[in-house]
Amino acid sequence: MIFIDTAEIIVYGGKGGDGAASFRREKFIEKGGPDGGDGGKGGDVYLITDPALLTLYDFKYQKEFRAGDGEPGRSQKQFGKDGKDLLIRIPVGVIVADLETQTVVDMDKPGMKLLVARGGKGGKGNARMATATRRAPRFRELGREGETRRLRLELKLVAHVGLVGLPNAGKSSLISVISKAKPEIAPYPFTTRSPVLGIVKKGEHSFVVSDVPGLIEGAHEGKGLGLTFLRHVERTKVLAVVIDAAAIDGYEPMQAYETIINELQAYNPKLLEKPRVLVLNKIDLLQPEQIDELRAQFSQKEPHIVFTSAATGEGTDELVNVFFELIAPMLVLEEPVAEPITMELPPLPDDFTIRKEDEYWIVEGKWARYISRYDTTQPWDFQYVQREIRRKKLEEILRQMGAKEGDTVVIHDKAFEIL
Repeated sequence: MIFIDTAEIIVYGGKGGDGAASFRREKFIEKGGPDGGDGGKGGDVYLITDPALLTLYDFKYQKEFRAGDGEPGRSQKQFGKDGKDLLIRIPVGVIVADLETQTVVDMDKPGMKLLVARGGKGGKGNARMATATRRAPRFRELGREGETRRLRLELKLVAHVGLVGLPNAGKSSLISVISKAKPEIAPYPFTTRSPVLGIVKKGEHSFVVSDVPGLIEGAHEGKGLGLTFLRHVERTKVLAVVIDAAAIDGYEPMQAYETIINELQAYNPKLLEKPRVLVLNKIDLLQPEQIDELRAQFSQKEPHIVFTSAATGEGTDELVNVFFELIAPMLVLEEPVAEPITMELPPLPDDFTIRKEDEYWIVEGKWARYISRYDTTQPWDFQYVQREIRRKKLEEILRQMGAKEGDTVVIHDKAFEIL
């Protein structure tokens, strides 16, 4: 599967159902009253984190998601059914950003649920419009539109250990030995073109390790693949700096070490505050005295140094033990989610915009589209529209903007004159 870690999607809350305008008509019953039912509420759209997902691949081809619409009301005071909610599953570790309100939510735990688009309110039927003085209302409300949001999703993998290193340092081979991951392995740069996750087990315990694609000098500036995947090491609890101890990749071990540390520092200095293990790999190609020399060279720089060979398996058990020792205290602090965490993006304002175009005042927006659906040739619809215009103080706002008596105002596609 292709690894995709960013996506932009549009979500639509369902439209509310229209209310019904009808009157009771039964044999032997004269002058039956209004019995139009209310419309159902539109469905909501939720994002929910699913640990089984590791990529945003599902959003590569489908960009728009829509909840179900509410059903219209019917006669005999039958209410329309609410629209069906839509649940969109995303990987754990996704940062959700609303591009309009700039609201950001970090979905970093399994079972988190985020309301991203509310369904529209259902319209009232004429049975709800009856009053002591208005016994036979012929009017009903229309259902309102649901919220529409454009969201940006950015995945930052949640892993306990992140393997970082230059291309061909042996990270892919190493993760294949200590876990059940099966990355592509070949002797040329950038074999790993996307992060690889593996699960390492020791007795009844386990942790997740991530092989982050190779860094190069200047990765924090966007060179190579570094900038694309450096974000994935931000969530890791422990960093493992993997170095080709035999210098087959053309970098001397100390040069490779300094390059990696400098890139991490330039990208995010806080990365260097994480617990760190220096892994000197490919020791099967070294003599014992060369290993001793490297140990002395790096002992002043790193408290945790492990010599490994992915080819022979030497040192890999020790490496796993060191990982467990560093991770264990952090795992105690983690509290599993007992029940789903439900959060909400703030409601979008039911607002409108006004602009002057030639001699016309153009009113646009969600509210304007809703108002334009009413048939203003009908007196009861026209009265409702007038009431909504007064409630929104539209005329007052227009006059403050310079509108004068006799000017034409177009609300979406319906024209009115300022009196």
